[in-house]
Amino acid sequence: MRKPSAAQIALVVGSVIATGIALAQNSTELQMINVTAFIPNVYSVPSTFFWWGPMQPAPGTGPGGSSSAAPSSHSSCTARLLASTMVPGTSWGPPDPNNTSIPIPLRANNPVDIPASSPLAERYGSIGSTAGFAVFPSLVHGVNAAIASVSTYAAAPSPNSPDSIYTVYDLVNTWAPVSVNPNAMANFLSTLGMSQAMAQSTKLTDLSTGEMLDVIAAFAWQEGFKPAGCNN
Repeated sequence: MRKPSAAQIALVVGSVIATGIALAQNSTELQMINVTAFIPNVYSVPSTFFWWGPMQPAPGTGPGGSSSAAPSSHSSCTARLLASTMVPGTSWGPPDPNNTSIPIPLRANNPVDIPASSPLAERYGSIGSTAGFAVFPSLVHGVNAAIASVSTYAAAPSPNSPDSIYTVYDLVNTWAPVSVNPNAMANFLSTLGMSQAMAQSTKLTDLSTGEMLDVIAAFAWQEGFKPAGCNN
């Protein structure tokens, strides 16, 4: 049986999220939640952390910059947090868009900083904007939009790859162009424990839903999505 593509998986996951999750909100702000205290164990991360097998060192990581990169436990925690939004009945705090002391992804429930002008913002329930980025009513909406963003690029031709298929490297450069954030790629690779060569060769169409969440979590972390309880 042929393995379903990332775009196909994301469409199914998006449908499940949109129809099966209670979007109850409470007064607890997301950034104050200690996610490790209550998060469901629905996203098991193996000891090697990510799915690409033996860890490939990101530039400058490991002793002398040459040994295997250490897994990022805070990004692993963030991936479990994102995955837990798929659990029916999960409740998340409302956004706090005017609190500029909190990084944009946290205060806007927008892990990958989807622009307010993006069609995905309206499609996934944006209720406003902060610093030009969409504000989602709950983290469930924000994660749904992030998965949809990955699946959209997975189905689109890449101008940078030889076979015109978007890679992880292309995705990060699209989400955070070098001209806007010159450090985004290096920070992403370091957080994910992935080499640049691996990012350039890993196609979005080959990602499973769990792998997509790994990528989203690493990008979100370097953007400032650092929930309490995932900082250690």
